[in-house]
This record gives sequence, C-alpha cells and structure tokens, in this order.
Amino acid sequence: MEDAFFGQLEPLPYASESRWLAPPARAAPSAPVTLVTQCSLDRLPQLRSAIEAWRGPVSVAVYIEHPEGSAAADQDMEILRAELRTLDLGLARELVVSLLFRRLAGDGAEEQARPTRSIIYTEGGGCQRTGGGERGGAPK
Repeated sequence: MEDAFFGQLEPLPYASESRWLAPPARAAPSAPVTLVTQCSLDRLPQLRSAIEAWRGPVSVAVYIEHPEGSAAADQDMEILRAELRTLDLGLARELVVSLLFRRLAGDGAEEQARPTRSIIYTEGGGCQRTGGGERGGAPK
C-alpha cells in the first residue's frame, strides 16, 4: 500500500543521523498525531514557531548545508543545539530531530541539490526518499 501512495521507497543518498536528538522512549506519545516536517538552518525561526504552536510530538529532518564530519557541519550542529536548548522543556521532551548532510559527488566536489518534498519517515525513525525527484535535477 505504501508503494501505491508514495511510489518506490529507497534509502536517501545522503549521509544522515537519525534521531540525532530524541527523548527517551516511552510507551506512547502524548497526542495521537505527530507533526513531521523538514527544514534547513535558515528556517529555524519558522520551525520554532511551528513547534510552539503545535505543542505536541514533532519529528523534523534538518538539512545541514555541509558534508558530514566537516568543521562547517559541526558548527551548524552547534547552532542547532543552541537553538533547541532555548525551547521550553515540555516541548523539547516530544521533539525528535534527524540530520541530513550535503553529499559529495564521486570526485569529492559538493553537489548542489538538496532533498525536498520527497522525504518520509519510517517507523524506526529513519529517512527514506520516494520516487519523486530532487530540486536541481541531481541523479537519484
């Protein structure tokens, strides 16, 4: 049934860190619906507003504009940590953050495309891409 709705599911071709920030597992979330979204660091104010307005479980994939393990990616992760530390503790208890990093082309050059409108979350908290494309026309 998933294939009929989402198209062919395949792992994202990006380095990722599922559940980079996640509360301890508990029996059930506080609400029957979880807000699932994605953003990059330039959208943190909008993400914060959405989390505060929703006031329930949230799962977000944050796109880091630099390759995993780079000094720039580490700096972006610190910016994200600092922003999340300012959230109300009650909201932070229901927040799951996964990271996706800019990928490198085969020759070590950075690719320009970023994943959009094609990320879904699996039950295990991992990220997958549907058969839809990516902005910028990068190969799948």
